[in-house]
Amino acid sequence: MSRLNGYWLWVAGVAFALAAPALCGEDIEAPPRLFEARYRAWRQEMDTMPPAAQRFQSRRPVPELQPSAARDRLLALGVASVPILMERCDEYGVESLLESITKWRLHWDKGAGPQGELVWLCDEFPDVSRTPGGPSNNARLIRRWWEEAEVVVPRLFAVRYGKWKELKAEGAGDEVAKVFKRLLDLGVWALPLIMERLTAGEVEMVPAISYLTDGAISKEASIDECKLWWEQHRSSWLVPPAPKDRLTRDEMELLKGWLRASPSIEGAAQVATVCMRRFLAREKVVELVVAPAATLQDNEVEYRFGAGFRLAMEFGQNGYATAASLGRSNQALAQPPTQGVLTDQERETLKKWSQLELGLGRAAEVAAICVKRRLNREQVLREIPRTPAADANLRYVMDRGSDLVLQFDDHGKVLSAIIRQP
Repeated sequence: MSRLNGYWLWVAGVAFALAAPALCGEDIEAPPRLFEARYRAWRQEMDTMPPAAQRFQSRRPVPELQPSAARDRLLALGVASVPILMERCDEYGVESLLESITKWRLHWDKGAGPQGELVWLCDEFPDVSRTPGGPSNNARLIRRWWEEAEVVVPRLFAVRYGKWKELKAEGAGDEVAKVFKRLLDLGVWALPLIMERLTAGEVEMVPAISYLTDGAISKEASIDECKLWWEQHRSSWLVPPAPKDRLTRDEMELLKGWLRASPSIEGAAQVATVCMRRFLAREKVVELVVAPAATLQDNEVEYRFGAGFRLAMEFGQNGYATAASLGRSNQALAQPPTQGVLTDQERETLKKWSQLELGLGRAAEVAAICVKRRLNREQVLREIPRTPAADANLRYVMDRGSDLVLQFDDHGKVLSAIIRQP
């Protein structure tokens, strides 16, 4: 999905922060272009690593965590880049960048489900749980954290700080260090609260500030030195707040206007991307994408449009869109299959769908092309230079728990394309 104009208007709001002295005095170009240049360089570096199919055989692939000059230059943009990175949170490795910049970490604790079964409960969001071995979908949760930080951070800070003080008074040893680390895992969002405790005389907060700021202040600094540093650099360490509306104006207009006149499969791919990337609930999708002909089930929505096409979306146990299927209706399948003829632009899109283009938006574009042109298996394998997991279908892994699956009909043509996220 192409970047929407409304998004860049919003990005301009962090332009001054990106141009701050934190960039070591560099002469920099316009911030969005600077970010794109550094992000592209990092992606190209990632492209030299082993293929995704090999990396994802591990439970926790770590190539994106490896130190490198390109990654360091991207990290040097600091917390001002958080809003832009949040827009790409569905792309491989971005989660690790956000964690490195913000020092934020999730915590999953053992608990019991409705039937007494073992489940993992999210300490940061008590309403979120997962089964053992199930995907945690940190991308969705870090976005939610950003949106709810103003409320969630003070509450969790009070709880964790209080527990740390209590254990410290009891001399609980290793438990004190564990709870203190969990306090630090609130990330840079906790810096103002930590500074309050430091100002109140708690010298133990100095190493915490040093850790959260990557050593910008020495862990041996005095309280007065920390206070002076904070006065001078506070603005460089405050994460820009999330926009009040999760959807940009252009995204809102896309969802509302897609079915009004000549809906296309390319438009359907954009709609699917917005609904999944923004983690929209079923009720919100039905409200915005209005169509009397829509088929509504308890956990899905289906729209039929154009010359026999359909878009179906499924919603997971936590309520947001977890899968989108682009395909042809039975009426369209009754027509004789045709040989797919690609335009030069379509062929280039398929070719570029590599490690540099991973993400929901590009996957949706690829899905639309394969369904629209009814490509056969040989064409898909030739035009997309990636190695899929092959059986009756072709499955392309995008990130932990996310994939694109191409399904074929009896004629060997693409019948539907399913995009899934945890």
